Amino acid sequence: MKNFIFDLKEDSFSKDFVDYINSCENVLIQLFCGDIENLKFFARNLKDIFINAVIIGTSTAGEIKEDRVLENSVVVSISIFEKTTLKVACSTNKNEFERGRELVKKVLDKNTKAIICFSDGLNTNLANFLDGVNDILPQGVIFAGGAAGDNYKFDKTYVVCNGNILSSGSVMVSLNSDVLKAENFYNFGWIGVGIEHTVTKAKGDIVYTIDNKPAIEFYKRYLGKEAIENFPIGSLVFPVIVKRGDKLLARAVIGINKDGSLVLSGDIKEGEKIRIGIGNKEDLIDIDAKFNIDVESFFIYSCAARRKVIPNIIVEEIKPFANIAKTSGFFTYGEFFTNGKVWLFNYTMTVLALSEKEDKEIYIKNRDIKNDELLQNKILVNLVKTISTEYEDVNKLLENKIKIKNENLRSLESLYKQLISIMSEGVLIIDDMFRIRAVNNAFLDMLGEDNIKIFHSIDLYLENFSKYLKEGKKSFETKLFTKNGTKEVLVNVSPIQDIKCKCFLVTISDVSELKKHERELLEQRKLAQMGDMLNMIAHQWRQPLNALSAMAIELDLKASLGDVDIKEIRDRSKKIQKIVQKMSKVIDDFFAITKLNDEKSNFSVSEVIEDALKLIRPQIESYDIHIEIEIKDDVEIFNYKRDIVYILLNFLSNARDVLKDKKENKKIWIRSYIKNGFVYFEVEDNGGGVPEEIKDRIFEPYFTTKLIEGVGLGLYMSKRVAKEILKGDVYFENTKDGVKFILKVPLN
Repeated sequence: MKNFIFDLKEDSFSKDFVDYINSCENVLIQLFCGDIENLKFFARNLKDIFINAVIIGTSTAGEIKEDRVLENSVVVSISIFEKTTLKVACSTNKNEFERGRELVKKVLDKNTKAIICFSDGLNTNLANFLDGVNDILPQGVIFAGGAAGDNYKFDKTYVVCNGNILSSGSVMVSLNSDVLKAENFYNFGWIGVGIEHTVTKAKGDIVYTIDNKPAIEFYKRYLGKEAIENFPIGSLVFPVIVKRGDKLLARAVIGINKDGSLVLSGDIKEGEKIRIGIGNKEDLIDIDAKFNIDVESFFIYSCAARRKVIPNIIVEEIKPFANIAKTSGFFTYGEFFTNGKVWLFNYTMTVLALSEKEDKEIYIKNRDIKNDELLQNKILVNLVKTISTEYEDVNKLLENKIKIKNENLRSLESLYKQLISIMSEGVLIIDDMFRIRAVNNAFLDMLGEDNIKIFHSIDLYLENFSKYLKEGKKSFETKLFTKNGTKEVLVNVSPIQDIKCKCFLVTISDVSELKKHERELLEQRKLAQMGDMLNMIAHQWRQPLNALSAMAIELDLKASLGDVDIKEIRDRSKKIQKIVQKMSKVIDDFFAITKLNDEKSNFSVSEVIEDALKLIRPQIESYDIHIEIEIKDDVEIFNYKRDIVYILLNFLSNARDVLKDKKENKKIWIRSYIKNGFVYFEVEDNGGGVPEEIKDRIFEPYFTTKLIEGVGLGLYMSKRVAKEILKGDVYFENTKDGVKFILKVPLN
């Protein structure tokens, strides 16, 4: 075969040369031109000049002529085959897959060795196109060529087929021969840096999300806003690197959509791992190729991005081939390479070698090129690779820790589910519309049901649930409507954190038996209090009754002796009336206390202490117990007066019982003061204090040290009333000589 290469901006065809070409058969002309108007002009004229030749061509992002890299030139490569026939076809079928199949069918011959294809580089989905090619292309046929360029304008590209100019189409020519030998080669030279990222949503050549985030965020993160502002020139030198099979593929970002998706120069698949790529200039021009044929012509189809990365030394990767054989080609927007199947490459130099001669081994190695630019780039790339590797090692360590954490979380989740399933409390999950989303078995058991319908309102089962929740209550008692009636339940509600929807965890405890027990305790408390009061009344009545009895006996004795006069009867009568009035006042005082209003009211500190002492002071003093009262702050309280009186009575009666058998120096101190917004009432005695062995039990129900008359409910109920009704507390402290019981209630 013979090869001629022209740059029509500098060269011209002689008449003898034209006549010679027209006298030959099997002539392939490839037209490479970056200027669209020149491309159109020469595409039409070449067909008129070389009437028998097969002419294919493409717009470019740079042209290759021998050992030169050109721009906006008109390079014409003419190959005259001696023993090879040609078949050419073109198509603008909008179904790219079918277009690929259609063209291969049209050009394929029984002895096809190679197919050269040029395709539109912007409007054609090249991945679909090559899928169609692969669907029908036989093994062993080399498929070469590339996608048209337009000098980095990314506006419109064209291909040429025998004078026809196509803006959205493809052209193929097959080389068919028994003697033709074809081999191919590619050089990559790019590396991926940084951690791997996952393509989570993509279709064809459009990537929508990376790591479940808009693809544009990945792009901005690595390249910065400058890449957007100077798009696409600013990003061409930093491709997206993806590993597919045993090959590293590069994809250029050639478009940014309004939805944040990226348009790539080739297909990418969901689930693939990607990185940002950088080019090592030394690797980009480092050629180490072996051909088993005596090459007569090299056709180079190299990526336009390589010109941007190594503009000053791009020619260095072309020269080794031009030193061996005639070399021509162009800079593409995508390269076609065959290795088992046809691949779509980007950022790659691909080479098609042809020969009709005998076999011969040819080795092509780039000469040792050294300059400051390559050295600086090599150092920079090594720095980036090292940092990237260290970063990746740290990331793998973090990923491993996250993996372990996730495994632990899954174990905890499994344990949590087991705990939920065996809990005796009912558990529900509800949404913000108070609809049931999930329940456990314990809740179904409470209802007496085997199942319930999900998404029903929780108010169907719990009385006033939504009302309480809207009021801000997170814990409350209500009724549970079951298959067999109602139950009293305690409900606790907690928001569930760290999930997308707003949901609540609801736990339900059956307190029916507890409430029943509490009612029994209250009844016992009332009986105990009634007994205490009757005892106090009896104690205060005992002395007056004895006096009445003595006067009655005296009057009866004198009457029997006839020694009673009217004046003495009148004196005795007046004394009896006074005693009865005093006894009646005791009854009035007791009724006044027992009939105190159950509602909150305003009262002073001194008033509530006096009410308590009215009932028990006579008993206390009858045992020679001295009472001292110290009211530091006689303020007004808004609370339940009766409950405070009952608790103080309980303190005082306990002190009385401790001191009554003491021989001497028996004292009770009653104090009150304000501290941190609370009113404190203290009742202290000097009766020896609470023994260490029972300190932790004195607030337990039914625990008592009064073996005969005690029921063990006084302090237990006092503490409960203080906490649940008065919103305060009851506790005690041992003192030097005795014990101090303390009631604290809110000031307001």
